[in-house]
Amino acid sequence: MEPEEIENFIGQDTKELEKAFGLTQYFETKTTFPTHKFISEVLSLLKDPVIIRSNDGVVEDIFKLDTPTIKQGLIDDDSNKGIFFTRDFETVFWFFDGEILCLNLGCLMLTTTESNSKKIENILIENGIEFFN
Repeated sequence: MEPEEIENFIGQDTKELEKAFGLTQYFETKTTFPTHKFISEVLSLLKDPVIIRSNDGVVEDIFKLDTPTIKQGLIDDDSNKGIFFTRDFETVFWFFDGEILCLNLGCLMLTTTESNSKKIENILIENGIEFFN
């Protein structure tokens, strides 16, 4: 996916993006700061994702980074540094590929299509990660 494909969502609530792409299945981990192995497995499901920066739920920016940079940014985020770290709790970074929209705020939250729901559930179970859905 390229940022230009969804730039029309800038200024809109992320819920509009979820509706437009049929993201109806919600998962949230109960674990604070899921393991990097787990995060890597979830990111491996994303096919050519874009990063969406939102503030208070409203899309502000959409851009691209390669997967190794995303993974390192998430690792660095745990140390309160890196490209995704912010002290502003209303600004968050989402990872989106058209079928999965996720963010890491200490716990992992994501919405996905019904067809991806079982894959996500299996990864959570295989990694011993407790979750709500």
